[in-house]
Amino acid sequence: DVGGAQMVYGANLAPGTATLPSYEVFYPSKTQYLLWMAGLPTYQLTDADGYNYVIQGYKVETSELATLGDQFEELPEGWSYNVITPDEDLILDLTPETGAPSVIDEFDQVYIRIPEDDT
Repeated sequence: DVGGAQMVYGANLAPGTATLPSYEVFYPSKTQYLLWMAGLPTYQLTDADGYNYVIQGYKVETSELATLGDQFEELPEGWSYNVITPDEDLILDLTPETGAPSVIDEFDQVYIRIPEDDT
């Protein structure tokens, strides 16, 4: 039980994931249902190719997420950090078969790519 929600461990990250280079896409095999509720802010990276990644695991204080973009020192050229409040729920229902392209930022926070039809 996490904050009143039933949670099930469902990620299997490859050994060494925590030491992956920042901003390089990796592909964890996971079963996970993720929900970001409409009307609440999400914290996203957009890469140079226009792919959007939503933060799913963070290490900074929650109060710092809205202004985190000001703290990046290693964000690659063409990348941006954005606070986006979706009009509709953002739901990612992941299985090992669907894949989960992800990146880690310079603060070791994990972001997962939003499928193009869900942006």
